[in-house]
Amino acid sequence: MSRQHEDGQVAAASAALKAAGVADADTARCTPLSGGTYNTVVGVVFEDHRRWVVKIPPPPSAPGLSHEKELLRGEVAFYTSAATAPGIPVPTVLHSELDPYAAGGPYLISTLCPGRPWNGLSETIRDDERRRLRTELGAVVARLHTVAGTGFGYPAAPLGPPPATWRQTLSGVIDGERMSRTRKRVTPHLLAAVETLDTHI
Repeated sequence: MSRQHEDGQVAAASAALKAAGVADADTARCTPLSGGTYNTVVGVVFEDHRRWVVKIPPPPSAPGLSHEKELLRGEVAFYTSAATAPGIPVPTVLHSELDPYAAGGPYLISTLCPGRPWNGLSETIRDDERRRLRTELGAVVARLHTVAGTGFGYPAAPLGPPPATWRQTLSGVIDGERMSRTRKRVTPHLLAAVETLDTHI
């Protein structure tokens, strides 16, 4: 990543902090983070040692798949809903602007969840530790499944109103994708799994 690109990410994060009305935004230290995939991710450290994260999505004009619209809206919905169940390690949403055409652009500001990504430690984890971690992860996922959403699919509803089932949701994603080669490759696997989708998800 070039220095110019990093400076642009830091400037965008600083602008988001100011747009959210964060009083000490000017004195915060911002550092670009990896692992954001779709979003730009910047870590923020304040003078009082608070640690936050700012996420900024690409502009609406950026190329993407038909369902990749306003994904930040889904992230905010997930964090907010998951936080209602005990023992779910998700960041706390502090500020957000989800309108892609807002004057300052969309952003998500949250607390930082401490730790290191599992995939970065995979080679150093002992087998017994891996089993313990998988058990803990299974317990977290089980608690997460007690949280009921308001519908299936993406909260921004890029493909229309939320369908009634996962089968319809994933079928809609495939149908909405214009790359015929991808549709031909994925559709048979999706159709083969519809019973599982309907009964277990």
